[in-house]
Amino acid sequence: MPLLGNAGGALAQNAQIIVYVDAYYSGGSRSFTGDVRDLRNERFNDRISSIRVVSGFWTVCADADFAGRCESVSGDVSNLSQTGLNDRISSIRLDSGGASFSDAIILYNDPNFRGRSISLEGDAPRLGQYDFNDRASSLRIEGGTWEVCRHGDYGGRCEIVSDDIAHLRGLDLNNEISSVRLVRSETDGWDTWWGQSRSERWQDWSEGMNSRADIFEHSDYRGSHREFDGPVPNLGQYGFNDRVSSFRVAGRWQFCEHADYGGECQVFHFDEPSLGPLGWNDRISSMRPIGFRGQGDGALVLFEDADFSGDRERIRNDEPDLGELGFNDVASSLRVHQGRWEVCEHAGYSGRCRVFNGNAGDLSSAGLNDRISSVRRLDVYEDHPDDLYGITIYEHGGYQGRSRTFEDNVANLGSQGFNDMLSSFRIHEGRWELCEHANYAGRCWTVTRDEPSVSTYGFNDKISSLRRVDDWDDTGSFGGSDGWGAAQIEVFEYTDYGGQSRVFTGNVSNLANEGWNDAVSSFRINGPGRWELCVDAAYGGRCQMFDADEPTLIPLNWNDRISSIRYFP
Repeated sequence: MPLLGNAGGALAQNAQIIVYVDAYYSGGSRSFTGDVRDLRNERFNDRISSIRVVSGFWTVCADADFAGRCESVSGDVSNLSQTGLNDRISSIRLDSGGASFSDAIILYNDPNFRGRSISLEGDAPRLGQYDFNDRASSLRIEGGTWEVCRHGDYGGRCEIVSDDIAHLRGLDLNNEISSVRLVRSETDGWDTWWGQSRSERWQDWSEGMNSRADIFEHSDYRGSHREFDGPVPNLGQYGFNDRVSSFRVAGRWQFCEHADYGGECQVFHFDEPSLGPLGWNDRISSMRPIGFRGQGDGALVLFEDADFSGDRERIRNDEPDLGELGFNDVASSLRVHQGRWEVCEHAGYSGRCRVFNGNAGDLSSAGLNDRISSVRRLDVYEDHPDDLYGITIYEHGGYQGRSRTFEDNVANLGSQGFNDMLSSFRIHEGRWELCEHANYAGRCWTVTRDEPSVSTYGFNDKISSLRRVDDWDDTGSFGGSDGWGAAQIEVFEYTDYGGQSRVFTGNVSNLANEGWNDAVSSFRINGPGRWELCVDAAYGGRCQMFDADEPTLIPLNWNDRISSIRYFP
């Protein structure tokens, strides 16, 4: 039963029970303030003959682990012979007594829930104020999900716990917990979401609910777990690298065996209670939500199930490989809201294809159930080329071959199946920056007009990212000396701008790839905007914004510590 639940305070309400060896409160005695699963550990098993309840509501049981015959007590009992439990009590439990409390964590000084203990019902950024810093060896969860951390103010390594832990050495946190906080209440409604039907989940998600994932250390959603609502390029930062055995998801998630979404990856649409049979147990190192999220319309909507139900993908532009969206060979029905669409059974618009200009409630009749791998809109390119927005890139010169149209920034064209494949492009709206590396790194040029062949400028099949730069300076021209982004940061090996140097004009998620990890001692900033410098790759760890030159990073404690940089206009 829950002990407490009001997450507003920190130290739980005082509760105490005193048990005596003899009737009428005489003989040897022991005082307890929390659960005792087995009185043998306290050398008091089958020895209790009378009880005083100082405060709280309690249950006493004949067997260990609160089993066998149990009786509730809320007041003194002078002689247990009258209850049939004299010298027969083996466990004691503190109950809520009908109170509305639901969230609490109990920390114990010794393993196996023994020794001095404190009960917390809310955040405790510094356990030292309770004289319990670095003293916990075991803990009980009476309600809610909690984060326990090695340092004060939730710093250092932290673990998410929702179950009892008899010895914290299993988490490598024995006598090392300095702060505790509630991360999910029993009453916050999260768990009720998992009770929805599959169709209801996807309907909520498509109407704007954020993607969510809850990963677990063991199968059947057991053990330590952690919740995320966005990309996680390295689970090692959260102590979960190669430790995931089951998960629950809201939306569509891609899980990968290496950090930064490397190695083999697979997209999952629903809960998986055991990853062993799928060959993914203890193999996941990074994860991210993919596909449509949030409100908006699609000219074409693909549905996982017949009759327009289940998971769905809203599509506005050509998709040469639905596997990139985690929707390959998934669709069983479709709705056409706008235009005329060709759907094909293989990637790259190959294999058997069929054109739709209206809804199809069951693709089985067309022989395409769970067999669609690519889709493209025909009427836009055939009849209304001026209706497009953004930029359209083409696989071959002269606007030929595969194409994709983008209205938003694309930090990695590899995620769209178009890395190092651009040979021509059309500008429908705005000014765009094309870069040879992902995350807008390497050489970048600004373009404002159509270009039938980029080979003239040495950029053929070399573009890995693109972004719209309308709000930047107006001097950019494709192929000219002004084509470089106006903002630059020049990093130096030594202080006072000495030693080797390197100029970056865009984001660099891992300086190790550039040979500059933990090697920057000073830098100069040119152009507008600010630069964020981070101690870990992928913009993790400690980060700081800079908008002016720094001749020495030593006084700032940043010398030789920078692993990633990114630009903010």
